[in-house]
Amino acid sequence: MRKPIVGVIGTAHSIHDILTVQHVGEHNLLCVSEVADALPLMFAGCPGITDIDTLLATVDGILLTGARANVHPSCLGVEPDAGTSLTTVIAMR
Repeated sequence: MRKPIVGVIGTAHSIHDILTVQHVGEHNLLCVSEVADALPLMFAGCPGITDIDTLLATVDGILLTGARANVHPSCLGVEPDAGTSLTTVIAMR
């Protein structure tokens, strides 16, 4: 039986102000792998890089880590309000 695939949102990090990379904490990957018995799949926390529709068609779930990678709704063309979250914006798409 195939393990579920869980997307883990990455966060941007600059190395010596030269190279910008996306990274995920190993703890988050281990939690998905060991606790949820799922396959973690890191994705860029940048809507300009990540095709949300393709991502949602690929994964069985998404772990939003609560780190800097959380995307403000205005970045996705949605007016923010107290009840708007990235998951709400994804569902609206």
